[in-house]
Amino acid sequence: MLTNKDQKYYKSITLNRIFAVTSVVLLVSLVWMFADDYERSWKHYQRNFRKIQSEKLAAGYDINEYIDGQRAAEWEKYQIRTAEDRIEAEQDLKAANDAFYVVDQDYKFAKAELNKLTY
Repeated sequence: MLTNKDQKYYKSITLNRIFAVTSVVLLVSLVWMFADDYERSWKHYQRNFRKIQSEKLAAGYDINEYIDGQRAAEWEKYQIRTAEDRIEAEQDLKAANDAFYVVDQDYKFAKAELNKLTY
């Protein structure tokens, strides 16, 4: 016997058909929505604007100016590197001169002691 829990007031084939029809309607509405959005009235103005902008950019682009700019940038980098190298070399030279001064003073004091003992 069927109880209240097992009793169905609908046929499953009917539910499957309703689900299929609503799925198709949903798919058609989604496709229609994307097509309608793509074909808006102002989109052709935007396409023309982008086309004109890209043409203006291509016309204004000069490869020689770009190469000259690259060379100038490389030259500036070289100048900065040489200035940094010069500063580093000057610091190394100062450190070497300081070390030489200490060694030279020690030598002079030792020579003075030798001269004192000799004479």
